[in-house]
Amino acid sequence: MKFCTRRSLVLGGVVLGSVSALVAAAKFRCSLIVPRRQSSNSTATLLADLHPAPGAAKLLGSAYLDYTGEPAMESLRRIEHNEHIKRGLSLRCTYEIRSALERSYRSDFSAGRTFRIDGWILSQTELDLSVLVLLCTRNAPRPITLNAGSKQWQS
Repeated sequence: MKFCTRRSLVLGGVVLGSVSALVAAAKFRCSLIVPRRQSSNSTATLLADLHPAPGAAKLLGSAYLDYTGEPAMESLRRIEHNEHIKRGLSLRCTYEIRSALERSYRSDFSAGRTFRIDGWILSQTELDLSVLVLLCTRNAPRPITLNAGSKQWQS
């Protein structure tokens, strides 16, 4: 019996081609589907743009800040140091960032980091992102920056 028959070579080629096509599709899914934002302030804006309901986020963000009494910069610090979000943002891919946010929400619920705001039970990360949306959509002359080394307003 021959080891390399025509059938086994064709089948092996099809399997190898399929696997390589899947790997290529997984590698380039973001660059082909989702355009990357090219601005100096894109991190905060990208996170704020991902929120499905910015109007509701602004209301939740202000209610959360009133409820906790902490400054908005504390929410931004938590977002900046969140490992799930860091990993998602490092890829600059909307799909990966949404997945990272979902993992962060689940982690908050598992750890009990939840708040009841206006009858909704929300994770701390969701509320921190609502604060980010509030600050990004406010008519402020200075945009917010979220960089690894900077936690301050940009002039």
